[in-house]
Amino acid sequence: MANNVKVKNKLKELKEFQKKYGGEIINDKLVFKGYANFSGCTSLEEIPEGTVFNDYANFSGCTLLKEIPEGTVFNGSADFSGCALLKKIPKGTIFKGYAYFNGCTSLKEIPKGTIFNSSAYFNGCTSLRPIPDHLGKIKNLYIFPNLNWNDIKWINRILNDELTAEEVFAIDNVEHRRVAYEHMNKMKMKDLKDYKVLDESIDEKELPMKIVSFTVQNMKEPLIFYNCHCPSTKREYFLQTKETTCKKAKSMMWGLDEVEFVNAW
Repeated sequence: MANNVKVKNKLKELKEFQKKYGGEIINDKLVFKGYANFSGCTSLEEIPEGTVFNDYANFSGCTLLKEIPEGTVFNGSADFSGCALLKKIPKGTIFKGYAYFNGCTSLKEIPKGTIFNSSAYFNGCTSLRPIPDHLGKIKNLYIFPNLNWNDIKWINRILNDELTAEEVFAIDNVEHRRVAYEHMNKMKMKDLKDYKVLDESIDEKELPMKIVSFTVQNMKEPLIFYNCHCPSTKREYFLQTKETTCKKAKSMMWGLDEVEFVNAW
């Protein structure tokens, strides 16, 4: 008798959810065969257990959603961006498409056994510290915006600001160096040997430019970097150069002799 009551209550809940959000009830489970759009549903607090999403499931901006129930099936992509109260992903959950968790500031736990078959995005998950080692198995992992990188050891060192300024500027990859510098305490710049600003200027977008030099790791000759900002994203970069003026360094980045830049994007 008790089991019958539970089944009836579950079916009642499924029908209420279905009436409000759609889907089909098949074998006592709610199934969304097409695009399931819950984006911006700020009153949505829970998803029925065992719900099947066969296409894109969009929960972005569902600010009261606290958990993904065990047994939820994601056969397409799933977007939980901006679900600020979401705390964990159940063990054994399989994301067959893209999985977006950007801005899930309460997310603390991604257990082993969670499977990501495609790209996974965790930018802005400030409570997910340290980043779990097993996420390094994800081929396309985005802990930082627009940066596919799955070296968990280096990512955690950057997020914890464990790198010295010398280590940051010894990073060969320009994008890796950029995010390392972004997360570095800028007071560490004072620790660089023979740090100098050789030139300062303003570009055509009114963004600051610098030529800086310093010595690292027992090198006799100082390293020289052109410090600039992307005009579109405003991201800050340090690009190694041999030039000692901003104007010349910017031109040489494009393989040109000294030219006059009128605009940039």
